[in-house]
Amino acid sequence: MISFKKKIKKFAVPALCLTILGAGAGVTVNAADYSCTKTVGINTAIGSGSVKATTTRHTTGNSKWDTYSVGYSSVSGTKSCVSNSKELYTSDSKAQYKYTLSITLYSYAYGSGSANVDYYFNGSKVY
Repeated sequence: MISFKKKIKKFAVPALCLTILGAGAGVTVNAADYSCTKTVGINTAIGSGSVKATTTRHTTGNSKWDTYSVGYSSVSGTKSCVSNSKELYTSDSKAQYKYTLSITLYSYAYGSGSANVDYYFNGSKVY
């Protein structure tokens, strides 16, 4: 059990940014973030699938754009389905990412495909 004997002073937290500390690492949550989710169909040599990608435009902090993706396979007998992303271009108002989908079947057949997706920011939304 951890106990604190020092009195903690009250402080104001800025409205735009709140940093949560835990286990020695800080996680920053930005209040003015704008997100967009797109689903992209991708064909591979063994069949098709899709990548559902969510991209966020941050208005504060060092990183302006970030993305995460989840891959889905529509191929019967899928053993694994992995998606990843690569940043191709970013500016204040535009970001372009390349999403790659890799599918492996239980028969160890393998296929991979990719697609480029553009995101735009107009100051109030990402589309």
